[in-house]
Amino acid sequence: ERDLLIGWQVAEEVKFELASALPFIVAGRKRVHGKSAITGELEEVEVAAEEVARAIERPIRIIVNAVRAVIEMAPPDVAADLHQFGIVLTGGGSLVRHLDARLREELRLPVARAERPLEAVILGMARLLERPELREQFRADSPSPVWAETTLSEDARPSLEIPISAWTRERPRRRHAMRG
Repeated sequence: ERDLLIGWQVAEEVKFELASALPFIVAGRKRVHGKSAITGELEEVEVAAEEVARAIERPIRIIVNAVRAVIEMAPPDVAADLHQFGIVLTGGGSLVRHLDARLREELRLPVARAERPLEAVILGMARLLERPELREQFRADSPSPVWAETTLSEDARPSLEIPISAWTRERPRRRHAMRG
């Protein structure tokens, strides 16, 4: 919209301060320094929360559709676990304000952010290493590995038209896989 090039750190600050998965819940403005994509000159602009909401709406929609697609493909026992235990969001994308509320609203399932979302995946892997009985379901040669049938429909896949910084490679992890 503004043809302003900003660094990764500035983009993260803007996302942290102004982004919300529920449009127009967060208000505010932030002054941002960057470089004009047209002239190459340094510029300072004020970015409004509404602009950020518009910018992240499509990536948020992709995340919602991807989670919905995985839930629809889930076997009945996994679906029952999802209704009982819910979804736990992990990774940097889970830090977007109100993403849990948006997913709860759209999927009608319990959704929460992990206590330590940036470390949750590695902590879960450590737990798997400690508990061999849990590892079997994640082996490639297992009769029914939990990840084997995970494919996403075209509208649930991230698009190359979206800047890489706008979406996360992390997927919500199933809570039941880490129970214990």
